[in-house]
Amino acid sequence: MTELSKSGFRTRLFTASDGLVLSADVGGPEGAPRVILLHGGGQTRHSWSGAMSALVKAGYQVINLDARGHGESEWSPTRAYAIHDRIKDIHAVVDGYDKPFALVGASMGGLTSIHAVGEGLSPAAIVLVDIVPDMEPKGVERIVSFMNAHHDGFASLDERGDWDTHHAGLSGTTLCPVEGGDRGCSRRPRSQHRRFDCPRG
Repeated sequence: MTELSKSGFRTRLFTASDGLVLSADVGGPEGAPRVILLHGGGQTRHSWSGAMSALVKAGYQVINLDARGHGESEWSPTRAYAIHDRIKDIHAVVDGYDKPFALVGASMGGLTSIHAVGEGLSPAAIVLVDIVPDMEPKGVERIVSFMNAHHDGFASLDERGDWDTHHAGLSGTTLCPVEGGDRGCSRRPRSQHRRFDCPRG
């Protein structure tokens, strides 16, 4: 299924091998080298909007995917959000595609890309943003602590900024990409935030 998204790109649905339906923006010429954009945890594909526009303008075919349980992609009824589950999502996009493709992953998306390559996926390139193959344990602990403390999201960007200042030691910064507005974040009431429902405990 294809329709036009708010960003002006086509919206396309992909189905993972476990039946979960994933939403993506698609742009650029069919048959061109494919770039797959994979966002970080708690974000949506809209965090890549500027990069997607630039890549399409450069002549690439771009698939900007909402991860399972994020954005407009379905939530897993069995809470299947482990790395091997997210690798299924990449396969939903690349399996059967016989041209070169690159994976561009931020944080969670980058970690998923690393593991997909480790399991035999062969992209022409892999670009990692805000993630490395050998992670510092204290940094991982801080991110996991943040994600587990805010299952319901934040009521506003100001509340998010306050948390960053007081709990993460990031005074004057935010972990959420807000350049040019609230791209990748939401100002909806807390009860309406669509975040992934990571396992508790």
